[in-house]
Amino acid sequence: MSSPAISKFVLGTAQLGLDYGINNVSGKPSSEAVKNILDRAWDAGIRILDGAEAYGDALERIGQYHAATVNRFDVIIRISSDKGSNARYITDRVLTHLGQLKISSAYAFMYHSFSDLQSMFPGHEGGLVQLREEGKIGRIGVSVYTNGEFESAIAGGKVDLIQIPYNLFDNETHRGKLIREAKSRGIEVHVRSLFLQGLFFLEPEKIQGKLRLLESPLREIRRIARDNDLTLQGLALHYAAQNNGISRMVIGIETAEQLNANIEAAKGSIRAEAVDQVNSISIKSRAILNPSLWKRGAVVCVTQARTGSSRLPGKVLKTVGGKTLLQIHLERLLDSERIDHLVVATTTDPADQAIVDLCDSLGITSYRGSSDDVLSRYFHAVKDIQPDRVVRVTSDCPLIDARLVDTMIDRSFETGTDYCSNGLEPTFPDGTDVEVFTFAALRTAHEQATRRSDREHVTPFIYRNSAFFGGKMFTSESVKNETDYSPVRLTVDEQADFEVVSAVIAALGAARDWRAYAEFYLAHGEINGLNKRTERNEGFIRSLENDQDDNKL
Repeated sequence: MSSPAISKFVLGTAQLGLDYGINNVSGKPSSEAVKNILDRAWDAGIRILDGAEAYGDALERIGQYHAATVNRFDVIIRISSDKGSNARYITDRVLTHLGQLKISSAYAFMYHSFSDLQSMFPGHEGGLVQLREEGKIGRIGVSVYTNGEFESAIAGGKVDLIQIPYNLFDNETHRGKLIREAKSRGIEVHVRSLFLQGLFFLEPEKIQGKLRLLESPLREIRRIARDNDLTLQGLALHYAAQNNGISRMVIGIETAEQLNANIEAAKGSIRAEAVDQVNSISIKSRAILNPSLWKRGAVVCVTQARTGSSRLPGKVLKTVGGKTLLQIHLERLLDSERIDHLVVATTTDPADQAIVDLCDSLGITSYRGSSDDVLSRYFHAVKDIQPDRVVRVTSDCPLIDARLVDTMIDRSFETGTDYCSNGLEPTFPDGTDVEVFTFAALRTAHEQATRRSDREHVTPFIYRNSAFFGGKMFTSESVKNETDYSPVRLTVDEQADFEVVSAVIAALGAARDWRAYAEFYLAHGEINGLNKRTERNEGFIRSLENDQDDNKL
């Protein structure tokens, strides 16, 4: 009798047609090795294969296996996203693959990504529904990455199978609620990336680059496995298998020996204490768990926070709906899919211990530095990591938008500029400013900037010496919104600002996107009338005046 874990196994086939995985040392297997793998899978009771056109010649090799044996696997079929998007095309394509695979029906047709579902399903719908009614495919599914995509796929009513990443790091704490919601709606949930492309098996001290940020949790899962008499494979497999909301688990292997090791590791069971210990692992950054971003340089977001505001003392610790503005700000940033590490840069002022305590309670890194030399504070907050990109936001912007932050990070990498900002030509609401710059630019600014305003506001030296202002020291890009929302003020510098933000959050909650807040602000004169006359960047303007006073001395 197979164990609960083995009964949920789906064999991933990317490794049958490609060199795949961060820890792959065997390369693409030979035809004989493929036969051995599939024979062993069948003997173990595995009956489903996860296949795709994008997996090299994996589908062809499965078909060759079926032609030479009486065994017949159920197969999940995916097509490449650049293929046709009409009902006839998808019907012909599925039927062609069924013939290639030597099977009469597929377990499911699955879209590679949520964006493919959105763009291709309207054209495919008629064909796929007919194929399902005729028994040619059992289900229509989609592979998603983010919880936002997961939630949308559940609510959309188009699919009856959703595949998500799920593992010892990307765990119940992050995914559990939506898994239960999908199950309640009769949607099958399959999980992949159980071993995080082999990352769990690498020695923590040998981890390189941005993945060094995972060294501590990698040591923790080794401890949990050791203390519970499990291998790492066993811990990962049993952890996913014990979740009743998960129907199937996709495992990827390179050799029959690896498959045997996983089958052996999946025998037995897992104690509830071990499950609780894994659930206590909380990786705040979603980006670091996305293998597609591993080759991209590390991105550290630094938000500056202090209690000593001259215009509104203690503003970041003021509460709305039972949460401080700082907590709202940080929790919204934690929704980012591109930030690898989040740091709160505060001061050595004893009053700012409250900020450190809040960060500790949320599991967020804090750094304490100079109160006046904020540029120095930023540099020293990230110098040990030396990331590729630094994101600057400020904690007096509680409604900062993680999706907008992600867009700015992507633009920075796409353009390769030293400095990228949506505030050089204001078209976004005041309170949604995002700056992304290279660590090299930050280091140069730290070493060369002398003006008081440059030290106090972190980036003026960079953008003043960038191409946007005719400088030659740094390349730059100004990101503008099509609609001008610059009259919207959602930052908190004064009591009137706090009243505005409080009213907006009371009406809409703290989880909406920036555009929803901006439209609400503009539509309610009784709210925007409270602060619309306040000058944007008033603090920076005062710093420039101080520079002039310094020059008179």
